[in-house]
Amino acid sequence: MTENTKTIQDNMFPNIAGYEKIREEGAQIVDIIQRRDEYYKVGARCPRGWFFYGEPGMGKTQLVKDISAYVNYPIIEISTSDAIRRKVSIDEDVVNGFAEAKKLGKCIVFIDEMDKFAGFKKYVYEISDNLKTQKILLHELDEIKKHDGIIVIATGNRKDYFDDVMLRSGRFDRHVMFHKPEANDREAIIKHFIKDTKLDENVLIEDLVKMTAGRSCAEIECMVNEAKIALVKNGDTSLKLYYFTSALNRIVLSDIPKDVVKSNEQQKLVAYHEVGHALMGYLLQPDNVHYVSIIPQGQASGKTKLNGDDDIVKSVDFYLQTIKIGLAGMISVKVMANTMISGNESDINKAWSIASKMCNEGFYGLEYGSHVVVNNDAYGDHRYATFLTDSRAKKMLEILQRASDEVEKVLSLHKDVIEELAVNLVEKKELSRHEIVKIIEGKMGSEK
Repeated sequence: MTENTKTIQDNMFPNIAGYEKIREEGAQIVDIIQRRDEYYKVGARCPRGWFFYGEPGMGKTQLVKDISAYVNYPIIEISTSDAIRRKVSIDEDVVNGFAEAKKLGKCIVFIDEMDKFAGFKKYVYEISDNLKTQKILLHELDEIKKHDGIIVIATGNRKDYFDDVMLRSGRFDRHVMFHKPEANDREAIIKHFIKDTKLDENVLIEDLVKMTAGRSCAEIECMVNEAKIALVKNGDTSLKLYYFTSALNRIVLSDIPKDVVKSNEQQKLVAYHEVGHALMGYLLQPDNVHYVSIIPQGQASGKTKLNGDDDIVKSVDFYLQTIKIGLAGMISVKVMANTMISGNESDINKAWSIASKMCNEGFYGLEYGSHVVVNNDAYGDHRYATFLTDSRAKKMLEILQRASDEVEKVLSLHKDVIEELAVNLVEKKELSRHEIVKIIEGKMGSEK
């Protein structure tokens, strides 16, 4: 990237916080459009098209609009929703859109959610037969090669929904993935949306960054907005941590908190469950423990929030720790009350899922690989395939049983800590990271 492009990048895309690589790509598009003649002099042509892809809420559409505004190019939008709004077929919209682009000469043809109507694998709830649309779109993409002023930018959620013929070089030269924001990106996004709103003294930006790991830009914006709404509603002057945690729960669980109406005995059992997660989380992944609550939300009677992480590659230790933290709630109730309560289904299912993932991803070699269960005819011998499948199930059970035994042993050594956490949780209904750590370190210090 040239120094000129870097200067442009520093002062552009005010609506795209973080995402430096994406901002850089946008700056390059602007630079190519604005200095087209300089590129032509050395024999370089403008890329035929850009394809932005990634999960919803990542800022793909926003970047296209910002590029258009910066270079002062009109946008011609082609999308299923826009075609429905104007009461035309998507085929007609494609033809009319490109015809208008050719008349304008200089413009951006924005093909929004292209995978919904031109993908090789189709969305069954959208266009039932998209073969005709694909052919029309391919024809139009080839036709505009004669028009140097037309920039094509398409967006989609899934790249693998397209045949190679659609996204090949010469039609879409550049493919840009919008991944979920990493820690540095999330920090910039949070600061952008908070802006001049005052944070409570107990709220640290780094805590908000940790708690939003794995969340999209749109979810982060929604979380901050909900926190600001709570700020005004409660007549406060600063954003408290509870406003953020409550907002994120509302987004994740898609439900509002309920009043705590359970009996004291039931609250204590739920508290044992939740603090079991929290204590095991602290012992294994101390930086990830965020807060614990017995306020019912959605179908959950309580919640323990562990911050996510940004690591793409996971180790066997990470998965084993995650299993142990997941099983700790159920085992904590067993250790403290010598009983079992409902609500363990989700934890158990997640533990089984992680154990299966460990086998599938090759932690234990070929014998427990996922190829075993894809097709019983893979080896031409049902008995052999069944034997391997049974072996994998036994391995998964072995992983879970060993983890369960180790968790029970650890929690049995710290009953006083669990009791202290549970008493405080029943009283306050929710404990912050600071309160959890203070209680655990205080009790463990006295145990020594």
